[in-house]
Amino acid sequence: MNRHLQTWLAIFLSMNAVVAAAVDIERPRIELVDKLGVNMTNGQVTHNLEIVSIGGPMGLSDSIGVHANEFDFRGYRGFQRKYYARARNVELSTSPSFTPRNLMRVHDPVGSVDFGYYVGGVLQQGGSAASGYTYQALGDERNTLEVDGRYLLWTKPDGTVVRFDRGVTQAFAAKDGILTSIHYPNGLTITVTDAGANVSTNTGFQLKSIYEPDNRPMDKPDNPNLINVTRATTSSASGWTLYNPKRVVGINASVEYCSWTASTCSLTHAWPTANFDWPPGMPRTMFIGQSTVQVTNSNGLTTTYRFKAYDLAYRFDQDTGGAPVTGFTPGREFSPRLIAIAPAGGNAEVFTYVFKNLFELVDAQMMGAWDRRLQSAGVVTRAARNGLSAQYAIGEPLYTDFRNAAGGVNGISEVTYREGGQLSNAYTDEGSISFEFSRRNWPVSLTRSAAPAQRYTYTRGNLTSITFSGPQAYSVAAEYPASCAPNTRKICNQATRTKDANDSWTDYAYHPESGQVSRVTHPANKHGIRPETRYDYTQLTARYYDSTGSMIEGPPIWMKTAERYCINSAAVNGVCTAGDEVVTRFEYTHDNLLMTGMTVTDPGGTTLRTCYQYDIYGNQIGKTQPKANLSSCP
Repeated sequence: MNRHLQTWLAIFLSMNAVVAAAVDIERPRIELVDKLGVNMTNGQVTHNLEIVSIGGPMGLSDSIGVHANEFDFRGYRGFQRKYYARARNVELSTSPSFTPRNLMRVHDPVGSVDFGYYVGGVLQQGGSAASGYTYQALGDERNTLEVDGRYLLWTKPDGTVVRFDRGVTQAFAAKDGILTSIHYPNGLTITVTDAGANVSTNTGFQLKSIYEPDNRPMDKPDNPNLINVTRATTSSASGWTLYNPKRVVGINASVEYCSWTASTCSLTHAWPTANFDWPPGMPRTMFIGQSTVQVTNSNGLTTTYRFKAYDLAYRFDQDTGGAPVTGFTPGREFSPRLIAIAPAGGNAEVFTYVFKNLFELVDAQMMGAWDRRLQSAGVVTRAARNGLSAQYAIGEPLYTDFRNAAGGVNGISEVTYREGGQLSNAYTDEGSISFEFSRRNWPVSLTRSAAPAQRYTYTRGNLTSITFSGPQAYSVAAEYPASCAPNTRKICNQATRTKDANDSWTDYAYHPESGQVSRVTHPANKHGIRPETRYDYTQLTARYYDSTGSMIEGPPIWMKTAERYCINSAAVNGVCTAGDEVVTRFEYTHDNLLMTGMTVTDPGGTTLRTCYQYDIYGNQIGKTQPKANLSSCP
């Protein structure tokens, strides 16, 4: 197997959203994780679980990803937490001919981007120079990465800025960093402290991790011969409880505040809470036999994960028999792997997995000389889910490429890729996808058995056309600004025009301060009038408690406060014909900037108001009808 093929090479979203809408053209969204939860780009199990949320669209949610194929206790973290995100130097290869051997990979709760190190405009093999580095995206060129003192600033195509803290002392420009904040174009900001342990927004919502000591001894016989894990036999003694919370609590800081520095809080309200139940003796116990971990989300539903320690001296599961690999001693090194999942709300194990360890040939002339182990990672050989099952062959040579193949009912039969990890093709139940041969590696075509084939064209990283083949071939298209600059980043990667399948154009303008749509001019109607909708935005501030117990106003956020359109006329310079405009206004008197009122004023001047009420968790619990004729919302 090409061991450099990582999860980040997957195209992240859903196959069902491949066909672009007529007025919203965007890159195809393809998911290469199969029906059994196996990522077919690398043979790794993918399982994510949302554990707690508060505040709805203006709030926060937390989730975890399971370290399924290799129990990753680096940093002693049992799950990949949503806000434990990093900028880190990644070694792709030790081969002198592989370029680049090192890169800077940044990720946040949404995705990741790789950047190469450049000196004088030349891509470097690695990141060892003490100064003089700049970064350039190796994939989506619309991303930038810059040094700002102790911080690395990743600016996304839409102008979102993700900040990573690398510490006070910088030994070299490629030093890793920890996520500290996400600044969205409209001013919404997520602040992250303590490597994701505590998270807050400038709308007044918090996620607080609560840590507790655990001095319970292991509840299974120890293996004194273990050499690849701490010898501590309690979770507190190993330091496990310092990095893995017992609970995660969602809090509305407009109601009460919990300090980031406090180990716990005396909260007076029953806030949504997720609970983690680890076995005693973490992490050592995970390297002995089987172990069970339970996670209960804020709705009280429990997901159960069962792990098994795989002996790394064997190529396949030692339970299937066979001798250990020459040069490796059984019973000393293990890797915990996820072998079963009982999803939230049930006791039955729905997902099951079997793995093999990875070895490679030291001498290609000696068949079967599998005597170099590839770290402690493994790949799936079998998986099942509710009657569906598949067998996997991961990393098989295919001419000059490699392939990951599956036999059975899993939704994706094969993925092929090149040396270095670039995807070539994927064959799924929906159709076959071809990818461009580049570091960006985006899809260029989709062939479907029961629908027109599609081909995609990109310009400056933006999708500019989708062509549908067949007897009635047609295309949809989009136009964008010719270039981007730091002061236009919020809008320069948004379409100025889109063309639908009828060759009709829709035009867009944007609010430069927030990047939100300010005007949409639709195709002409049967009267030859191009309807136009306009939007107004206002900077508003939420109110919440700070660490001193004082109610403060947070940094401002651009909120949509009005929507206007003409009924029977075309707007001229943003103005309708007299007596022809409908205006909808939006009110946000809630401390968390939740919408509390909406008024609609017709051309005759009559105004109808709808009011909304919320509980302390941000859930809507009340709504008045316009016919109530309220002059204001309570």
